Formats: sequence, structure tokens, C-alpha cells
Amino acid sequence: MKEQTFLVSDETKNSYGFRVLTSGIDTEQFERNPIMLFMHDRKRNVIGRWENLKKNGDKLYADAIFDTNDPQGKLIADKVENGFIKSASLGIEVLEQQGDLITKSKLHEISIVDIGSNKNALKLYNEKEIKQLFFNLNNENMSLLESLIALLSLETNATEEDVLKKVEELTEKEKKQLEGQKTVKQETLNLAVSVGKITADMLPQFSKMLDLDFEGTKKLLNQIPKKVNFFSMIKNPKITDRKENKSGKAKSHWNLEDYRRFAPNELERDPELYKSLLDQNYNH
Repeated sequence: MKEQTFLVSDETKNSYGFRVLTSGIDTEQFERNPIMLFMHDRKRNVIGRWENLKKNGDKLYADAIFDTNDPQGKLIADKVENGFIKSASLGIEVLEQQGDLITKSKLHEISIVDIGSNKNALKLYNEKEIKQLFFNLNNENMSLLESLIALLSLETNATEEDVLKKVEELTEKEKKQLEGQKTVKQETLNLAVSVGKITADMLPQFSKMLDLDFEGTKKLLNQIPKKVNFFSMIKNPKITDRKENKSGKAKSHWNLEDYRRFAPNELERDPELYKSLLDQNYNH
């Protein structure tokens, strides 16, 4: 893969209405461990490192070195190589600020991002600093509060407290969604192993793939043929039918747990049935 040089920061005003002074970025700590993340997400693996960090006037450049031995690192590297992803952004801690200009900051990481200058294009690491940056407003950056109010669909007379409350609500909602997605991911992996589509030692790799592209990886898993135990089929083809009578209720009223206990083979044979029952289970 050819060398990929990124412009990771300059002093233009971003979509939040503030600027970062390039000369005020402290890179000393970062250069001792120049990690590369994807979308500022530390829960995912480090996907590479940065080299040749250099300031040129008001711009900060760095060369991306991807970890192609890591599945996610290789995937992102390919997207960069083929021109599908072109942006990088800083993860900084604010040290000093004057109006809309961050005059001193500490660099913690640099991420590859899908869209530069959006709400993830400059990630701050300290909640106190976030509140200071967004809500320590004066006449120079009052439009920032107005932008946040519009972004969150609040009333035009909303206060800083209203904005914070809305952000907390959205954060909690996202947390619950992530927990639900984690459960669905585990169910998907468990089913793939149980029907012989993948082996247990492949779980870490497919787990990372699902984190990066859930629908695409799920489609891939569906295309992998199941391991068939022909001896079991010949010896006892009606085992599922005998278990059905033990449930004590009509099959039309079965839920996911009933199928797991009394007719697991049907879940293996019918992925759409499994998906329908899984959706039903986590929507209640």
C-alpha cells in the first residue's frame, strides 16, 4: 500500500463554530504512542499508527500506517486506498480557549473518519472541557448554541440546561441501542457456530466484522453453507416433531425460547424464522 498522507487539522472554523490553533497543539505525549482509531472509538481495536507528524504553517499533517494484520485495519486501509474514505480528525483535550479559538490543546489520538468536520471530526476527551467549549458562550460564538438547539430540534428559547438534558437523553437512548445490538450480535454469532457456518476460533474475527459492518457481515454469514450431519438426519429425521408436543402450547404461540428448547432444528433450517423471532424478542 502506498504512503497515505492526511491533513489532520488546520485553523479553519469547523461546523461547531470554533477553530484549533495549530501551533498550540501539544503533540509530545501523542508522539510517544501515535495510535490510529476509527471514528474516535476506543472500544474498537487500534487500526494503525501515525508517522511523520509535522506542522506546516497553520496545518498539521501525518502519514497513516495501517495494521493490515487486523481485519478492521485492513478493511479501512482498503477503503482509503480506493478513495472511499479520505478524512482524518483529531482527538484533543482543550487546555485554553479564547472565544471561538482553542489556543492550547493536547493531542490524544488521530482517527480516520467517514466525514470530516462533522460532530465526530474533533473529539474532546474531558466532559468539563466539552461543557466549557459549548456553553461558555459570548457574543463571538453565540451561534454555536443556536446551532445546537436547531440540531437537537429544541424550542428556539431553549437554555444551556435544556441542551445538556437532551444530550443526556440521546446518550442514554444510544446506550440502550448499543446494548441491544450487542445482544443481537452475540445471538448471530452463536447461531453461526451452532449450525457449523463458522468455528469457535473464528468468533473474534467475525465479531470485529459485525462491529464494522453488521448487515454486510450478516449477509456473508447467511451465504456460508451450514455443516450437515447426514448420519443424524438418517437416524432420526423426526426428532424435532417429537419435541413439539412437550411445549404444552400451540406452536403458533411459540416464542424464540420455545423454538430453542423444542425445535432448534427449525431455526437452523429457516433463518428468516429465526430473525423474525429474534426481532420479536427484543422489541418487547
